Amino acid sequence: MIVLLVPGMRTISQILTLQTGTAGNFLLANPLSLGQSLLSVWPHLVTLIVLTVICFAISYIKFMREEIRA
Repeated sequence: MIVLLVPGMRTISQILTLQTGTAGNFLLANPLSLGQSLLSVWPHLVTLIVLTVICFAISYIKFMREEIRA
């Protein structure tokens, strides 16, 4: 979720390896506009949506096969 909310923020592993004292160094100097933010996170959003649809489809198919009894 950090990538979606603050695209310029570094990952947790990078933060732990740098071990600097101020949290302000990890944020962008200027906030991004909505359009720029969406452009930078659209691959993550598409991946989340596709994985959700795939999981739902697998669950639905499994459910339908178990419910049909001759």
